[in-house]
Amino acid sequence: MFTEVIGHGYPLVLMHGGPGADHFTLLPFRQLADRFTLVFYDHRCNGRSAGAPVSSMTWENLAADAEALRQELGFDRWAVLGHSFGGMVALEYALRYPASLSHLVLVDTGGDSWWPQHNAARLLASRGYSPDKAEPVRRWENGEFTPQEYVPIARQIGEIYGHGSVPGQSAGDAARGQCRPKARPQEWIFAGRQLWKGWTVMDRLGEISAPTLVMAGRDDVLFPPEHQGQLAAGIPRARLQIIEHAGHVPYSERPAEVMAAVTDFISPGGQIMAGSETASPGDQVPETADDHAAVSPTRSPARTGAPKRQPLRDQELRLLGKGSHAVDWARATAAAAFWSRLNAVDFMNSSLQFAALAVLCLFPFLIIFSAESGGDARHALIARLGLDQQAARDVDQLMSSGTHAVTTLSIAGAAVVLLGAIGIASTLQVWYQRVYDQPPARKVTRQLANRLLWLGGMVGYLTAQDFALIHLKHLGGARVPIYLATFILALAFYWWTPHVLLLGRVTWGRLFPVAVATAVCVTGLGVFSALFFSGQIVSSDADYGPIGVVMVLLSYLIGLGVCIHLGAGAGRMWNARGPEPSADPGEPPLP
Repeated sequence: MFTEVIGHGYPLVLMHGGPGADHFTLLPFRQLADRFTLVFYDHRCNGRSAGAPVSSMTWENLAADAEALRQELGFDRWAVLGHSFGGMVALEYALRYPASLSHLVLVDTGGDSWWPQHNAARLLASRGYSPDKAEPVRRWENGEFTPQEYVPIARQIGEIYGHGSVPGQSAGDAARGQCRPKARPQEWIFAGRQLWKGWTVMDRLGEISAPTLVMAGRDDVLFPPEHQGQLAAGIPRARLQIIEHAGHVPYSERPAEVMAAVTDFISPGGQIMAGSETASPGDQVPETADDHAAVSPTRSPARTGAPKRQPLRDQELRLLGKGSHAVDWARATAAAAFWSRLNAVDFMNSSLQFAALAVLCLFPFLIIFSAESGGDARHALIARLGLDQQAARDVDQLMSSGTHAVTTLSIAGAAVVLLGAIGIASTLQVWYQRVYDQPPARKVTRQLANRLLWLGGMVGYLTAQDFALIHLKHLGGARVPIYLATFILALAFYWWTPHVLLLGRVTWGRLFPVAVATAVCVTGLGVFSALFFSGQIVSSDADYGPIGVVMVLLSYLIGLGVCIHLGAGAGRMWNARGPEPSADPGEPPLP
């Protein structure tokens, strides 16, 4: 059976959907590798787990395979996450091997095959879909197609299953070599015609004893919220979380929310994140450290030689052991949830990418634009950093005014500089899309137009900021008015920025917390730079020459990137304090 184990921490096995697919459909969960030991595998007869006849794909064998894998890897118990068909396997596993799992996470799955095989097509028809869409879904879920029809039907119905053309995103990942899906049509046909026929565990849900998180997209047509409520109500220790603006694959459509929910649920003392829905007030799970205390995150002595398992460090073992109340408390705090959300959207890498692009692309653009308009970008930078005379001289000697570059700049060179500046807008646009779980716009021209619009707005913002900083400094140099002007201008600009880059799909009201948080961070960075950067620049120039000054300026840009990214994350988390509306008033459709 094909298996891949990555990461470190508490063991979490992931059961992929399908059947006929493979574990690469769960690729987004790899970002949790810094919190969990992730065990990916392909079910028998699926993906790269070839060899067994398709007739051997029974519920008994599928559950037994997972249990054999747990024993092979040497885990006493582990957390189990199943998506769609994988969730059905997870339910069978929880019923057959209750002592082997500590937590159960069910993502867009069900306890009865009636929902995808008989209800999905009816639900689509009730939502206004034509028979040309509904009938292929019915055939697909019942295995009524030939292997040659597998790919055409999948393409035809793919958009129904999720927002933002999730199958298209998966195809893009495959084209870039980020995943290598291996589909097996015969397995899907066998499941639709035999394995799923009449299958149900709804009458046995009360036997599941593990704490359970039932999570699904609001717009899932296979297992709609109605069934999710039934599933959560039937499992004694279950919580229900409905993900807004998501369909059948919420971990691809709204990854930040899903990753944070899984992390908080499995972590000791974790609480379901704000905005969740529960089946009833009595269904809240009393999470205790005892749910983890009986679980050994290490292999049992008989399995110390098991392959593909990264050893845990001693410190991590102590933290995961019984009685680690401090780590339980820390993981349950808002700060821990915030950091988990930032990790889920790749916060640090995005910040560093922003800083690198600012040095390579944005600086040349601003220097040339400033020189062309009769200004000097060096004076603006010096005023923005609040440098003293000695540090200002070091920066003056490092940089040119840009006048010579303007006189020698060719059309091709100008195009390169402009494209580089647009790259900054693209980086920020991708970040805001991740934070607010928004898919890219379908029209490339619309995206490019808004990036150019943002670039013009940024030039206006920097010009207004430079004007305020220089004139307030000439009026006496008091820092408080300067910081106040910095905050007001940043508030306006960083309120407008995500609105433009998200193409108006998120309302002004939801973006205001982002603007406030970002403005506070940017103003704080200005205070910090005025207090410390002059001395750093002077000492670095004395010790290392011009390269030392460059490193200090680079640290400022990294700090600016962190401020922008941190502000977006903080504002989004503020939005998540309460239930998120299914749609914003006046929010336009995806262009």
